[in-house]
Amino acid sequence: MLLGAVYITNCIITLLLDNVTSVEAFKRQVHLRLEDNNYLPDIRHLHAIGCKVYVNIPKKRRIKSAKLALHAEEGYLVGFESSKIYCIYLLGRA
Repeated sequence: MLLGAVYITNCIITLLLDNVTSVEAFKRQVHLRLEDNNYLPDIRHLHAIGCKVYVNIPKKRRIKSAKLALHAEEGYLVGFESSKIYCIYLLGRA
């Protein structure tokens, strides 16, 4: 959960860095010839914590006898670990 908080903080604009994200400021120090819009972090994958999500059930775990078996489990988003790793609370599991 701490990694998720750090990840989100690095993608948010801060006033201390003149309305620039931490990622942009770091990359501007590394690459001196940086244009303004080259290194904006992509935050399209971020969703509100607590929203309803669906997790895919792999084909190996699905019931093979039923054609209309569930393909996804319902849960709630709890947090982020990185750009493609989400923490999800599944209702059917404890």
